[in-house]
Formats: sequence, structure tokens, C-alpha cells
Amino acid sequence: MKKLWEDLGKLGFWVCWPGIWFMVKIMPPRTRIVVVYDKKILLTKDWLGAGDWTLPGGGLRRGEDPAEGAARELMEETGIKISPEHYKKLGMKTLKGRGIISHNHCFYLHLSHKPRIYLHKPEILAYKWVSYEDLENITLSETVMPVVRAFSNTSDLLQ
Repeated sequence: MKKLWEDLGKLGFWVCWPGIWFMVKIMPPRTRIVVVYDKKILLTKDWLGAGDWTLPGGGLRRGEDPAEGAARELMEETGIKISPEHYKKLGMKTLKGRGIISHNHCFYLHLSHKPRIYLHKPEILAYKWVSYEDLENITLSETVMPVVRAFSNTSDLLQ
């Protein structure tokens, strides 16, 4: 049943792709967050997507502060509630994934203790913690590595 649900999300993504492309074009920028605990990065898998693993984050609301939006998105998707002042800005990145170009405020967040994850279902199917070295062994969204590389260039938390 879980596989069927995941396959429906993939099909829905491709059926809705033109609408998603249009919405990303007209909406405010998005957020992406590199969440690190014990030298591992938190990845999530969206229900409405191509089945790739990605970083937590999502669309900003009009007029919303980027750090506040990142904190809201992380809490909505994973249940991790950390106040915006703890988010370190990596900068703006223009990312392209599945033919969709989006402008993203990118952040990183280092956690000193492993959080309890509460997935926002049905939007988020799964999560996992992955070491930097193991990222090459899983199917990632095209948008992940540019953000992770920016983070790894500014921090030794993954070493």
C-alpha cells in the first residue's frame, strides 16, 4: 500500500508538472535547510515528487522573513521546532530540478541532540539521516548537492 501511495505521488507530480512549474515562477522564493546532527544530514522524501530525496524546505509566504519561513517549513515537515535566529544563512541559490528553476534562501542548522521527527503526512513520505560520503549512494534531487556543497565549504561539521 505504501508503494502504491508513493507511485501515485510520482504520477501526480508528472501530471501536475506544468502547474507546478507555473506556480514556482510566480510565487515568492523558496527555502532549503541543511540540518546536521552527528555529522549527518537530514533528508526528506516528498509525496508529490519524482521519488528523489531532498532537503527540508518549501515556499515562503508573501512578505515572510526567509529565516522564519525556513523555521516554519522545517516544523511543518518534520516537527523540528527551532527558532529562526539559530538558522545560519548560506545565501540565495538558484536551483534547477526536473526542469523547474527556483530561487531559494538556503540555511544550515546544527543540532546538538537528535530530534524526534514527526513527518507531515501525506506531504512527506519518509526521512533519513545520511553522511556526506553516503549522499552519492542514494537518489537525490538535483537541488540537494549545490546547497550541501555551499554548506560543506563554510563548515567542518561534516568532516
